Amino acid sequence: MKYVIMSGRYETGTEEQKMMYTMLFGQERIQYFFDLYFHWYNLVHEMGHCIVEKQNAVMSKVAEEMYVNALAVAYYRYMGEDEKLAELKGRLETVLSQVPSPVPEGETFLGFYEKIWNTEQINDVMIYGYFQLNSVLEILNKEDLELKTVLKTIGINMHDLETKEKCDAEIKSENAVLFLNHARENLLKMGVDVPEIRLELQDNPMVQCARLDISYKKLEEKDLPVYIDMRMKQLREEGSHEESDIVPALLDYYHRHMADGTFVAWLALEGDEVIGTSGMSFVERPPHFRCPNGKLGLLSSMFTSPYYRRQGIARELLHRVVEEAREYGCSMVQITASDMGVKLYTAYGFEHNGNFMQYNLL
Repeated sequence: MKYVIMSGRYETGTEEQKMMYTMLFGQERIQYFFDLYFHWYNLVHEMGHCIVEKQNAVMSKVAEEMYVNALAVAYYRYMGEDEKLAELKGRLETVLSQVPSPVPEGETFLGFYEKIWNTEQINDVMIYGYFQLNSVLEILNKEDLELKTVLKTIGINMHDLETKEKCDAEIKSENAVLFLNHARENLLKMGVDVPEIRLELQDNPMVQCARLDISYKKLEEKDLPVYIDMRMKQLREEGSHEESDIVPALLDYYHRHMADGTFVAWLALEGDEVIGTSGMSFVERPPHFRCPNGKLGLLSSMFTSPYYRRQGIARELLHRVVEEAREYGCSMVQITASDMGVKLYTAYGFEHNGNFMQYNLL
């Protein structure tokens, strides 16, 4: 598996975005402390999420955030970066002393965030920002944190480095890739199975995350064998009985309708491996009030390989074929949704209409 860490830059943000970070980090030396946090400390934090997933470690989202903070702090202490950690701690203490806690009286910090994590409340920038900054400070206050112990928690036996060399590059976004690669190489030498990770700097400073490094491409004729194979996997998973060989018929359908432009599809890939699909057929029906031009998109082949689910891949595949339907001029998109798909389509904006779910494009 390959991952990408997406990290936005303060200097390229809008005035409104910069103001939000000024509220979180304070005005004094905001550029430096933004980079110290996101383009130095947070790189190991985000790498920690990739390591946790690679290890198949099971924990709640809040527990995982606390764990990867422990990993980042323990790693930098092990590497002798106490001066930078002290600088970060000092700024966090100053900022948090001036910011009111969103945690209600009588509730614990972790308990409150466990309760709201999957709700709209966590999307509030100040509430989420308070969690991140306070959780880092809590970990920084744990003086007895050891990297070996932290790694052992998720089943990794660490080897000590023969020599510890810091990355002494200047703290700024342009050097973030140096800090990331240096930390990854050190952890690999320690025996940590760190996946491949690349850094992608973004203009939007609000973007700070790690995710699978997935690419997307439009279906071509040469991709039909693997697309049909994924279609068959989907049908089997949904419980369809294989009463006949439908592969030749599928191949014929796709050839004809790709040729005349009435079928399009998108693929999600990790490297060269197809791990997700979506498809859209365009048909015309007699116009009615909710579909005044009669053009309808029929969604099909929404399938993601089990290992890659709950990563936002299906939503991206859905979005791409819905946009194809919009460009074609369809008034709406319909699908007969599986139980597994209802949550995805509802979150995207589809509505139930009898036996179908539909999404209005007008």
